[in-house]
Amino acid sequence: MESSGRAGGAEPGGRVLITGGPPTPPDARLIGLIGRTQGHSSPGTNARSTGGIVRPMLPINPPPQPTGTGSALRMSFGLMKSSLSPIAVDFGTAAMKVLQVTTEGRPALLAAACLETPDHLIDKDAARLAFQAEQLPELIRQAGFKGRRVACTVSAARTFVQHVQVQKSDDASMRDLVMEQLRQVSSIDPEQLILRHVEVGEVIRSGNRCVEVICIAIPRDVVGAYMGLLRKHKLDAVGIHSEHLADVSTFDLITRRQNDSELTSLYVDLGYGTTKVMVTHGRALTLAKTIHLGGRNLDSLAVRQHGGTLLDARSKRCGELVGAPAGGGGSAKLTSLHTTDVSAEHAPRSGLLRGLRGLMPGREPPPDRRCGAMPPGATAVAEAPSRPSETLHESTEGLEALTDEITLAVRYHQALFPDRRIGRTVFIGGEARSVETCRAIARSLRVASHVADPLAMIAKTGKEPCVNVDLSSPQPGWATVLGLCFCPTDL
Repeated sequence: MESSGRAGGAEPGGRVLITGGPPTPPDARLIGLIGRTQGHSSPGTNARSTGGIVRPMLPINPPPQPTGTGSALRMSFGLMKSSLSPIAVDFGTAAMKVLQVTTEGRPALLAAACLETPDHLIDKDAARLAFQAEQLPELIRQAGFKGRRVACTVSAARTFVQHVQVQKSDDASMRDLVMEQLRQVSSIDPEQLILRHVEVGEVIRSGNRCVEVICIAIPRDVVGAYMGLLRKHKLDAVGIHSEHLADVSTFDLITRRQNDSELTSLYVDLGYGTTKVMVTHGRALTLAKTIHLGGRNLDSLAVRQHGGTLLDARSKRCGELVGAPAGGGGSAKLTSLHTTDVSAEHAPRSGLLRGLRGLMPGREPPPDRRCGAMPPGATAVAEAPSRPSETLHESTEGLEALTDEITLAVRYHQALFPDRRIGRTVFIGGEARSVETCRAIARSLRVASHVADPLAMIAKTGKEPCVNVDLSSPQPGWATVLGLCFCPTDL
């Protein structure tokens, strides 16, 4: 999906002129969802120039829901029926993470385990997934997980995410309308997808009143392949979800109060294979995007410019990551990040996330008014000069491309919601352990930014069985698997 459109300037009265219309058909390889693609665009910005005006909209507030079950968006697909979560499995590129928690009251850790991906499988998707599935039963046994019910994510590289605009009709359901729109804007056959859609709000396109909808779809054969792998190893698949919905489910744990709907948060999941971008209003998802750039691309650029192998480049860059390795080995603490040109003017003054490490310069993060003090896991920002990273400077081209794509997503959100400024950026994912990467993105966005430690949100005694996981170090890469614990079990 090539980026072409941009959000234009504001018109009087708060209206924003959009220079791009509905999305163009995604790259055929992305539709096939096999491997990585060349395209990486901001949702809805790559368009035939039909123009349109997006009217300011009120935030979409989900209905009240029971504590600890995830947002109304995810509630529509099923409810947890036990106080014990399924065994959540994140089949990541750099590592497979496995987690189980209790779900009543404040979630508590039951068991956690991590399996690093062997170097020779890093760039072999099918072989890596087969290896991880084969090792999963033994990992479950070693860490003492309960039961055989498993919920997992499908790689973002195999997940279709697209914003579309749909005209409502009394003669068809929203799902049918979305499927028809997908058929029109792409060569994709919606019948071959397992589709979940999110209604964002009303927009005006070419003078027509439409509904902005996020489509998140996974090919049926891909879901079948994941289920087959789990079944082969005598595990029961009870939920298969996208990484995007799992990521935002994590932060439902701390977005419970009525006024939390006023929080506008940008989540950036920095992975080794892809980067995921989500924007939420409280718990309501209002933007989702996959960028087919990640740590692997930065390593490839370093190899192209300076020779060596991908493994050499990854080892060098991983040596500069702050905190523990993906699985948790090591004891280094996450360093506070410093930028001299990022404004914290619009940082939220309440509802600060638990487990966040600040990236902002010159001032401490605002206090958490819920408890009158800094939340557990949060640290004040130290004045530390930017430390040059040789590896980062070698891959500036890739980092600039990544930053541009994130910026396009933010502009698209601003066009949809002119009155909703991004209040904070939250970095998650294994690559978020790179101080320089997060700093470069934060400097471009000029928004109060943090690196999250998702496991700081759940209760722990320190005696829980953990395999290759160091709970004493921040673990931003565990957001997806924690959110999976609260996703619906609807298979």
